Amino acid sequence: MKIFSILIVFTTLLLTSPEQAGAQNRYTDSLYSLLKQGKISDEEKVRIQSHLSDIVRFYDTKEALQLTEAAVALANKLKDPISQTYAYESRSAVYLRMQESEKAHRDTDSCLMFAEKSKDPIALSWAWYRKGRELDYENASKEAVSAQLKALNYIKGRGQWKEEASIYYALFGIFAGWEDIVNSGKYAHLALDAAIKSGNPNNICESWQAVATAAHDHFEKGGEKDRQLLDSSLNAYRQSINTFLQNEQYMNMFQLITIPCINMADAYSRHFPPSKTTSDSLRHYATLAFNYATKGKDKRLQAASFGLMNEDAKRNGDYELAETYLMQALTLFDIPNEAAVDYDIRSNVYHDLAELAERKKDYAKALQFQKLFIEDYKKVFDAEQNNTAKKLEAQYQAKEQEQEIKFLKEKESLHRMQKYLYAGIGLALLTVLIFMFRSYHFKIRYSMQREELLKKDKEEADLLAQLKIEENLALEAEKRNAELHAQLQEEQLKLKAEETARLQTEQQVILAQKEILQKEVIAGRLHVEQKNKILKGVKEHLSQHKNPLHRDSELSKLLKQEKHIDNEFEEVAADLTETHPAFYKTLREKSDNKLTDLDLKYCSYILLKRNNSDIARLLSVEPKSVRMTKYRLKQKLGLGKEEDLDLFISSLV
Repeated sequence: MKIFSILIVFTTLLLTSPEQAGAQNRYTDSLYSLLKQGKISDEEKVRIQSHLSDIVRFYDTKEALQLTEAAVALANKLKDPISQTYAYESRSAVYLRMQESEKAHRDTDSCLMFAEKSKDPIALSWAWYRKGRELDYENASKEAVSAQLKALNYIKGRGQWKEEASIYYALFGIFAGWEDIVNSGKYAHLALDAAIKSGNPNNICESWQAVATAAHDHFEKGGEKDRQLLDSSLNAYRQSINTFLQNEQYMNMFQLITIPCINMADAYSRHFPPSKTTSDSLRHYATLAFNYATKGKDKRLQAASFGLMNEDAKRNGDYELAETYLMQALTLFDIPNEAAVDYDIRSNVYHDLAELAERKKDYAKALQFQKLFIEDYKKVFDAEQNNTAKKLEAQYQAKEQEQEIKFLKEKESLHRMQKYLYAGIGLALLTVLIFMFRSYHFKIRYSMQREELLKKDKEEADLLAQLKIEENLALEAEKRNAELHAQLQEEQLKLKAEETARLQTEQQVILAQKEILQKEVIAGRLHVEQKNKILKGVKEHLSQHKNPLHRDSELSKLLKQEKHIDNEFEEVAADLTETHPAFYKTLREKSDNKLTDLDLKYCSYILLKRNNSDIARLLSVEPKSVRMTKYRLKQKLGLGKEEDLDLFISSLV
């Protein structure tokens, strides 16, 4: 039966399924009691009426609408933006439940307007949350995600865990609809974390369902290979069911237990092989779902329970029992009021009955049920077309309203700009008049003062002429003195510079000689080490070869090799000492004095472009040892893995 595919997406079901006459529980009774007592403030009364409507709308839209109407009237009388926000938000949710998209959209816009007026972050968050749910209902999913994230930003870090859980749950539903298993899983777990912190059993129950659904989607998308995901999904559904059973008197609606029970039964039907254990588990959860669906008078979920038991009976080959379950499901829709019939579910029942009759080779019956299926399916299709048309009309009207609001805002902005412009022009004219008046008076004063200044200027000019002559004479004297003083200073500076240059030259010569001596000492030490190795080698050869002729031949060969090494080593020492005296000093600085004499010897051969084989031969070691030494040299010199040691050493000279 195909009922499961409708029920698994329970976020959609909670918005569109027919009413269920759920009994009031202790929690709703206490809220109604508070309203009747009249000992609460009007603001609290609006909050309670709005909250009650959020619960009641799932099973009695008429009562929910009356509650929200009373809340809106009282909030408007109070003229309190926060109360108005919650009242309009709850009425918008009721209208959306009743599929009155246009009215819902209008109330959502009012809710946002009052929330912005209040500037209260929690009210703003709740208004944007409602806007997101409305956009999701209208299939504007991307805009819905933006609205929910905006709602989240207003309350993030404020400890509003219940509201955060609701927002995360809404985001989970959107991403689950997109089959985005990564983000749906992410928001499902965020919803659960926030719900647990809130302590609200309704949020905890639906969040466990979200986690279960996300794991199940992941399991199916992965080709049903990772059974651990299936186990996680089933465990989460059990947690949801247990949460409901432990807090039944505080739960808002029976669908919070019937849906996870249906999904558990379906999982056993689809993912476990036929067996008595599988059938027992399936029937247990299907029966539990049916019992609570009966309490809530939810025919869709009752039919889903029968459908799953029908599937189990067919898997076990008991077609008679399967037909019995389907006929029981069909009787649920045997009601006088044809308008109240759920054609979607009934068409699925007819389809399964036709399929079952065909298996039993009762073709007449199969044809009869197939015709009934087609009749109901047409009605479903027509209803969907009507709903789509209503949604499109509501979206069109919403866009028209948005355009009108945008036009009015632009017009208001233009009027404001015109006022500012006129005020600016008036201010500019006043400034010009003041400036012209002050300029006229300034000109009069200026002409009078100018005459007096001309007289004084003439007298001062005569005095200045005399003073200028005297100043010229004084300046000439000062100039001569300054020239003499400058010459004296210049001579002194030249003497100092020459003395400084001489001292620096001497110091550089001393340092160069000292460095050359140090290099010669290092070169000598390396030479001694090499000689010691050769002597040791000679001794070993003498002890190994008892034959004098053969021993003399080997000794001669070693001496020739040593002479060749001596020549090469003298070339190395001479080159480094004479051409690159600062080479060893630079190496020690680069390594923070970590290099040994043997390390310096390796660096010398690398500088002279000796390859690994030459260095191994010269130092009587294996080529592998040379490579390891080079690796350690790179570490001591602080070089990266990608840097070339040979290029680095060559760059030092």
